[in-house]
Amino acid sequence: MSQHLLNAALSGARDRAASLLDAEPLQRTFLAWMQPGLAVNRDWAGLASLLSDQLKAAGRSTQAVAALGFLVAAGQTDVVAEKAFGGGVEWVVGRRVVGSATSQTLAHPLVLLGMTVGTLAKGDASAWQMLKDWYAGLTDQFNAPRGETTPSWQSQLADFVQQWLALDMATVPCADQTDLTVLAMARHGLAKLELAGSDADGAAASVLDTLLRQDFGDAEEAALCVTAYEYLAATCEHPRLRAPELHDVALALARLQAAMRRWTWEDAPKVPGGSARRWHIDHEYHFQNLLTAVFTPLFADLKDEEWLSSLGPKKPRADLVVPSLKLVIEVKFWRANVSASAMVSQIAEDVGLYRKKGSPYLHIVPVIWDDAGRAEQHAYLINGLDELQGVVHPTIVSRPASMVHQTTPVASGKVRKSAARATK
Repeated sequence: MSQHLLNAALSGARDRAASLLDAEPLQRTFLAWMQPGLAVNRDWAGLASLLSDQLKAAGRSTQAVAALGFLVAAGQTDVVAEKAFGGGVEWVVGRRVVGSATSQTLAHPLVLLGMTVGTLAKGDASAWQMLKDWYAGLTDQFNAPRGETTPSWQSQLADFVQQWLALDMATVPCADQTDLTVLAMARHGLAKLELAGSDADGAAASVLDTLLRQDFGDAEEAALCVTAYEYLAATCEHPRLRAPELHDVALALARLQAAMRRWTWEDAPKVPGGSARRWHIDHEYHFQNLLTAVFTPLFADLKDEEWLSSLGPKKPRADLVVPSLKLVIEVKFWRANVSASAMVSQIAEDVGLYRKKGSPYLHIVPVIWDDAGRAEQHAYLINGLDELQGVVHPTIVSRPASMVHQTTPVASGKVRKSAARATK
């Protein structure tokens, strides 16, 4: 399978999943927890406050409780919202269930999942036991057969939650299946899987088949599929899954400093009759050329010097972009006379331009060449960059000590020998 085809399939699945952002709060918050990278630039704190208020009113609903649970699990709530969620769970489990319609609403897999992950995130063992007891009674009272029209992801999720709520809070389910839901839960650390050999091949084939068909019955299924792929790509050395993702960008950059050990910087020719070569990196364009050489083999859709849509009179141009990952790689040359705070300001301005409303780019990876080798300031600078919305994996590469600045050219082998004879 070509990398371009896989990237296109992933992009299509992400777009389908992102359509949940226009759905009801339960679906929106499910996406915020399942795929946080697709749910940036949203007022989740405002939604959490709104849901908290709803749970205090007469019109409160189980969907609102579950939606708030997803936000608790996604880390998008404050103490007030967490307290409101805890009260909402107590209200749900204390309700008197009358009729199958009410049971079906309560037993909807997204409702159950939201309450479960929210309770787990709070770390409240008594609330977990209360939820377990309530669910056991609910299934004893009503256990409707699943019809042919029930989406497979809902059946899978219902089975997983049922297994999960039979365990203690500190126990992670050990799954013997490799369906989309289980793989997606494993991505969030909520299921234990040991995939090897034919099991890994089967899981990979199933996920890839779903991705390539692009016939998701629901946007929730698309979100689960993307998350399942991410789990396999991060944990399995399966060649058909090695289309690079954001974590692969981080892996490549993490070894970039070590790669400079063999950077060409010669004091004498390496071969008879040759010339000593020194590959200078004197400015941002040189460093961008290096990064282009690193990333072009990895990303089939890598583009450089990409003009983006105007922001009023401002016409931004990104150094390197990977459209399939909604990624901008911002290249910076940190000169000796530029402070760390000034570098943060420069990148913050660029982030604002690249992530304006309507921009197709969500993630910014700043890659900085430190021309002065200020290693003691790197952690300080990276901590500042990590605070910027949308910035991921900021990386600093120091100028190697062997690359000394020199104004006079290095002599060729022939000239150096002649000079030596003249000295004698």
